[in-house]
Amino acid sequence: MSETEPIIQVSGLSKRFGSVTAVQPLDLSVTRHTSLGIVGESGSGKTTLANMMIGRVRPSKGSITVNGNDRSRPANTAVERRRRAKELQMVFQDPYSSLNPRYTAEQSILEVLKLHHPELGSHGCTARLAELCDLVGLDTRQRTSQPFSLSGGQRQRIVIARALAATPEVLILDEAVAALDVSIQAQIINLLLDIRSEFGTTYVLISHDLAVVRQLTEEVVVMRRGQVVERGRTSLVLSDPQHQYTQQLKESIPRPGWKPVHRDDIPEPSAPTQLA
Repeated sequence: MSETEPIIQVSGLSKRFGSVTAVQPLDLSVTRHTSLGIVGESGSGKTTLANMMIGRVRPSKGSITVNGNDRSRPANTAVERRRRAKELQMVFQDPYSSLNPRYTAEQSILEVLKLHHPELGSHGCTARLAELCDLVGLDTRQRTSQPFSLSGGQRQRIVIARALAATPEVLILDEAVAALDVSIQAQIINLLLDIRSEFGTTYVLISHDLAVVRQLTEEVVVMRRGQVVERGRTSLVLSDPQHQYTQQLKESIPRPGWKPVHRDDIPEPSAPTQLA
C-alpha cells in the first residue's frame, strides 16, 4: 500500500442505538505515520466512532477500510481478530479495567507477545518483553507487580506496552491520559511522542482536552452530537476556530481569571468548517 494513501478510510459511517443516533453519517481519513485528534464533549459520538474503527461496535451504515481492506464488520474468527489486532490497538482511559488483576506487568505483556509473535519463541519473547518494559519506563519492581499495587500512570504504561506488543500500525488512544495527575499525564504524553518518533506509529487520539490534542496531533476533527462540525490542521483549528462550538470548547479551558459561562445558543451542527 502506498505511503501516501490513508491507512484508515471511513465513508458514510453512522451508528444508531434504537431511536438514538450516536454518530451521523461522516467521512474521515487517517494518513499513515500521522496523528489525528477527535475532540468533543461527552456524548458527542467520538468514542462510538473509535469503537466502530476497531470492530467493537457494528456500524449501522457506511464503511471502514484499513490498509485498503474492509473492516466494516466485526471479525468472525480468532485468526481474523489477530490479523486486525496487528493493524489497530486501543488504549482506554481506565487501564485497570484492561488488565488481568492476577497477572504481573510482565505476564500481561508476555501474554500478547506469545499470541501475536509465536515465531519469536520463548527466548525471543523474553527479550522483546525486556525491550518493551524499558521503552515504557517500567522498572524491575513494577514489572513484577500486579496492577493493584501500581499507580494509574504505571498501569497505563503497562497497557501501552501491551498494545505495542502486537506491533500495531495504529494506536487509538481513548482519553488515555484523562484520569492521570497532571505531572503523570505529561510523562505519558512524552512517552507517546517518543514512541511515535521511534516507530512511526499512527495515532488516533480521542479527547476532550484541547491541550493534549495540541501536543499529540497534527490534524483534528471536532464532533458535536454525532456530527463533524469542523476539521483541519490542529494548530489552525485550535488557534482560530471557525465554528461556534469549537470556539466554546476553547473558551471553556480554565485560565487566570476564568469564569465559566453557560451557553445555550450554539446552533445545531451543519456542514463542517474546513481549514486548510
